[in-house]
Amino acid sequence: MKANPSANCPKPQTLKDFLQGRLGPPQSDECETHIAECPECNETLRGLNANDTLNEYVESAMKNLHSRNANSDSSASDSRQIQSLIQRLIDRDSLATQQQHNAPNPAMQSELMADRAAEVLRHVTPAGPDETTEKSLGNIGDYRLIQLIGVGSTGVVFHAIDRTLDRSVALKVLRPSLGSVARDRFMAEARSAAQIEHSNVVTIYQVGQQDRLAYIAMQWLPGETLESKFSRLQTTSEDEIRAIVAKVASGLTAAHSK
Repeated sequence: MKANPSANCPKPQTLKDFLQGRLGPPQSDECETHIAECPECNETLRGLNANDTLNEYVESAMKNLHSRNANSDSSASDSRQIQSLIQRLIDRDSLATQQQHNAPNPAMQSELMADRAAEVLRHVTPAGPDETTEKSLGNIGDYRLIQLIGVGSTGVVFHAIDRTLDRSVALKVLRPSLGSVARDRFMAEARSAAQIEHSNVVTIYQVGQQDRLAYIAMQWLPGETLESKFSRLQTTSEDEIRAIVAKVASGLTAAHSK
């Protein structure tokens, strides 16, 4: 397993500035070259919150618009500002498409996922004497980790057992290397999501923290993802698609109501 290259990578804010076109040469060129060769930074860029990025674009553009003094050329200036904002959004989408084409190959992706899982597992409590290593990857809080089921840009998801209630849960754990700001946001968003009670929204049982590990214990729902289902099926009926979209929309409505 390769060493974590994060020490040589640009800081997250630098990557965000690059994504938003705020870096000038030669820093922008150096950053672009590094990203093209670094799967970890590719993942970090994909993990940046798109809504936050869009909000920053809009806020920046609006501040520039409102700060200008009213004059005869204000209309033209406003038009240039809006056109600049649109172009930056187009450039961002083009960059995202380029990143998809430059995505790491399956072997590199597997190695990256293994590194991120190991990053979390290094901080878990080792299995107790009454837990065989075949049945436990270790413990976080009241949860015994049974199996790794997913790895993303920001977190790792395990099938776990609630040792107090003896029930299966999906335990999402934030990568500790993302730092305290990401951890605070992760916890705040989880607490907000826990207020939602709906049949089309996964139930959150608990939000917690053990040392540097922040985690969310969620309802365990065995099955396949929509992506997996659509990949497996050659065709999907219009009625089934309508039913799926209706359920998703219903869950989103419940979330927005909170």
